[in-house]
Amino acid sequence: MSKHPEQPPSHDDETRAASPSDRIRRLLQILEHALPGQAPIRDFVHHNTLHGFQSRPFQEAVAAATRLTGARGYLPEVRFREFLAQGRINRNDLVAVLHQQRGDDVLAPIVAGVYLPTQANSSGTEEKVPLRRLDVLLASFLASLEPLSFSQLRWRATELGILKTPDGLWHTCLEVLGFTWEEADLEAGAEQ
Repeated sequence: MSKHPEQPPSHDDETRAASPSDRIRRLLQILEHALPGQAPIRDFVHHNTLHGFQSRPFQEAVAAATRLTGARGYLPEVRFREFLAQGRINRNDLVAVLHQQRGDDVLAPIVAGVYLPTQANSSGTEEKVPLRRLDVLLASFLASLEPLSFSQLRWRATELGILKTPDGLWHTCLEVLGFTWEEADLEAGAEQ
């Protein structure tokens, strides 16, 4: 029996199988190692449902089990957003997880010279705060952001005039993405 249950049997294994039932038995042997040995239970009893993947880091094990079984390893994003709206998850929880996952990297400015709107510090004086990875990630978690199509972006750029001059945050975003100002001329651009 394979020690890597998430790997399907090789072509040689398939051709050696004498019948469809032999192939099914072979696949069941592979799944037997990866799937829990019991059905869902009403009362808590410890059982590692990822035991066939326990040699891997947790997120990698969940991803491999999902690929193999099709079972969802995490709640859908909409449920996390509901928890956020209910207060079961809050901004401090998100900051803690981002620090845990990314370390001090989340505090690094994204691009030198790009700042958040001026804010008053604890002593009441206004200060420039650089735009950090943490700020962008939090904004994406706290706001339900949907990607814009090229047509939508072009319309907003035209109607709102957000790309009229090659300076500021939009210019910096384009540079970070590897575009020149001329390449991003949305008013003249063809829809892709």
